[in-house]
Amino acid sequence: MDILGSISFGAVSGLLGPIISGFLSYKTKKMEFEHEVAMFTAKSQANVAEVEAAMKIVGMQVQGAVDIAEADTFRQSVKTDGEKEYFKADYLTKLMDSGWFGKLIGGCLAWLMGIVDFLRGLARPLITYYLIGISTWITVIATSWL
Repeated sequence: MDILGSISFGAVSGLLGPIISGFLSYKTKKMEFEHEVAMFTAKSQANVAEVEAAMKIVGMQVQGAVDIAEADTFRQSVKTDGEKEYFKADYLTKLMDSGWFGKLIGGCLAWLMGIVDFLRGLARPLITYYLIGISTWITVIATSWL
């Protein structure tokens, strides 16, 4: 019986050994594959986050460049608007050097140009104060309804 038990144990272990070995190999490969998939997913998510961050940075840089260009354009517009000559000084000098009528017209033109410059200088502050007043009035009216 001892020999028969030994032969049957050898046969069973000969059949079960490769099956168990194959099953363990399968489980190991499956775990390695799952690990690779998890690593690929993590790397993909990291790459997506990196690209999104880079896009935000580029977007902010572009917006900053646009803001700077707009500010430069506005500054240039204000600078050139202040340098415009609507009435040349030579004309005024010629009027003042002529007779009494030319001096009268020249004085009136100089006075009118001064008034126009004064009003042009007041335009932006007056609009600002007007809009502040209107927005305050709207806020007071809106809060009184609550």
